[in-house]
Amino acid sequence: MDERDFWHVAAHLIRLHGEQAQFDAAIRAERARLAGDQTGHEIWRLVMHKVSALQREPARSELH
Repeated sequence: MDERDFWHVAAHLIRLHGEQAQFDAAIRAERARLAGDQTGHEIWRLVMHKVSALQREPARSELH
């Protein structure tokens, strides 16, 4: 996966889960960790941070 993929997954989670997207990514990261999947855990933690960043950005309509 490259950096763009993480942003796409984060945006998709936001479309699916709205305000709960970051929580969903955190749950997935924890499940991967508990399953011993270190790579999956790291990927979902990165996605979680991307979701947070996207949710902090003002909507384009709010910029004008």
